[in-house]
Amino acid sequence: MQLIFSAGVIVAVVLWGLFSPASLDLVFGDLLGSITHNFGWFYLWLVLGLVVLAIFLAVSRYGDLKLGDEDDEPEFSVGAWFSMLFAAGMGIGLVFWVIGAPLILPFALIESLLLVFAFVCHARAVCDFDEITLTERHLVVRQERHGKFKEHQFTRGLFRVSMTDGSTSLVRVVESGRRVELGEWLLPHERHSLCKQLATSTAH
Repeated sequence: MQLIFSAGVIVAVVLWGLFSPASLDLVFGDLLGSITHNFGWFYLWLVLGLVVLAIFLAVSRYGDLKLGDEDDEPEFSVGAWFSMLFAAGMGIGLVFWVIGAPLILPFALIESLLLVFAFVCHARAVCDFDEITLTERHLVVRQERHGKFKEHQFTRGLFRVSMTDGSTSLVRVVESGRRVELGEWLLPHERHSLCKQLATSTAH
């Protein structure tokens, strides 16, 4: 009779959630909020009391009481008991999460692949740099992009400096059809300042 009653209650709640999930969420949300608000303190004190009681029983003389006859030996060792408790905890977690695993795992796989891709892109770009050297006759620009090193040399007084068009304006140096763009990692005002300094250097 009890089994039939329990199964009937479970089936009723499941059917309620299938046909009217909004009302079920409203009722159980209000119930959870009421219990948390009115009996949350009781739950915290109860857990604390049980922990204190367990510690007291462990360190007091009651901790030496045997659950059996005086000459009985433990059926399992401490390691075996720990293994069983650990397996029980893991089993509870697996049973609880296995329902949602088919929905979560594909997104977790996609997220992992995206993280790997981001790390690979970062690793390729972490060593990229721009190095500018201004000598008496030349402007030398050394760049490294994705592990490839390039060196550009421009003659002072002959190259032109300007800002590129677009949302991310870079500093462009052009001479006789050769050009290079700089300032990818600089702030906008720093790029404009670099452009003015390079343009001023052409007059010397």
